[in-house]
Amino acid sequence: MQLKLKPRTRDKRVFSVSELTSYIKIHLESKFPTIYLEGEVSNLTFQSSGHVYFTLKDSGASISCVMFRSNTKNGSDILQRGKKVCVVGSLRVYEPRGNYQIVASRIELKGQGALFAEYERRKKDFEARGWFSQDLKKDLPKYPKSIAIITSPTGAVIRDFWNVVRRRQTKGLEVHLYPVRVQGDQAAEEIKSAIELINEINKDDLIVIARGGGSIEDLWPFNENMVVEAVHYSRLPIVSAVGHETDFTLCDFVSDLRASTPSVAGELVVSDSKTITDKVKSYTQTLSYLLQSNIEYKGLRLSPYKKSKLKDIFLRQIEKRMMDLDFTQRDLSELMMKSFDTKKREFLDLGGDRPSLIHLLELYLERLRSQFSNVNLKRVFQDLDLVILSNKKDLKKSLLQSFYRMEMILVDRKQRLEIINERLMAHSPQGILSKGYTLLSDKQECVYSVDQLKREKSYNLQFSDGSARVEIKEIHHGKEK
Repeated sequence: MQLKLKPRTRDKRVFSVSELTSYIKIHLESKFPTIYLEGEVSNLTFQSSGHVYFTLKDSGASISCVMFRSNTKNGSDILQRGKKVCVVGSLRVYEPRGNYQIVASRIELKGQGALFAEYERRKKDFEARGWFSQDLKKDLPKYPKSIAIITSPTGAVIRDFWNVVRRRQTKGLEVHLYPVRVQGDQAAEEIKSAIELINEINKDDLIVIARGGGSIEDLWPFNENMVVEAVHYSRLPIVSAVGHETDFTLCDFVSDLRASTPSVAGELVVSDSKTITDKVKSYTQTLSYLLQSNIEYKGLRLSPYKKSKLKDIFLRQIEKRMMDLDFTQRDLSELMMKSFDTKKREFLDLGGDRPSLIHLLELYLERLRSQFSNVNLKRVFQDLDLVILSNKKDLKKSLLQSFYRMEMILVDRKQRLEIINERLMAHSPQGILSKGYTLLSDKQECVYSVDQLKREKSYNLQFSDGSARVEIKEIHHGKEK
């Protein structure tokens, strides 16, 4: 009898539609996080929601694309039926319908895809050199006195930057414009030359490179090697404010700080004068408190050396010396009496004449008393004078040193207070007005631009010594150069 074994059948996994679609979504989207796709635009639809739907096709295939409203400012105006474009985006799987599409983040004219590839190549090259390292970033000066800005002399960029800087700091700051082309064939050379010139003159504290947004082709001068190298080798710190918030150039990566817009650059490089004034006021109050506390502390330390205390010290020293003198005199008297008795007994033992003996002993005693008294009292008073003189000199020296140190501390604190007060007055509204400036306001709101003015309307004009009401008759707008 022959035993036949049945072949084992492999376990079959059965996917649900959702599982398979999710599997495809995970693998496809991870493979194509960023993609550059060229093709012809068709089936173009602008939705009321702000989203744009279209199809990108070539001779052999087509793919659906969507650009959401948040990205439409990045080239949606280029889209036209039949136009060939380059779409930068990511591949997404739309699970409810089981199809895939391109979610576009930027749209460029056909041919600019090569620029993106060159941009990525250069970025990797400079990154490999270590030029993007945070260790190379220079610190910006906290309170710059002079700023150099490299940008076009026309357009909104310089105006926006200047308005922010003027609003945040009204006095004591210079802004030097170095006009250059910011797009085109000659732009990169002019930007490079401006950076080198500013470093050579060396009168500014930092450099701001700025321009508005645009396509990758418009921003390409800021990706050129010569500009990137000039930024890297600059001795002065550089802030890059090129393009909009979503635009990135190689200049942004190699600079010491990137600002999303030129206006943001103005806020980053210039401190608000009101904030500075508040800090100075706070520091002044703290310094005054510390100075007063220090004076009171020094006064307490010097209180033992007041005149009334000095008198007490000297009196105590004299009283002590007088007591020493009294005890010395008493000891001397006892010693003399003992010596007299001894001599008296010696003379009596010798059998001398009693009256003569007594007379001789009295003379001897008087002589001893005179000698002891004169010699010892003189020495005692000399010692007392020396002690008092020594204490007086030490005390005088200590007082002079204490008063000298106190005077030096007071002079130093006074000088610091005067410097802080000068800085405070220089940034105070009254200090600014006293220089000949005026402040134009509408009720409680200050007027910073001619665009805020209205004809036939009254405004308040503030001077350092008073105010006036003015009425606007004519409004003239300055021409851009």
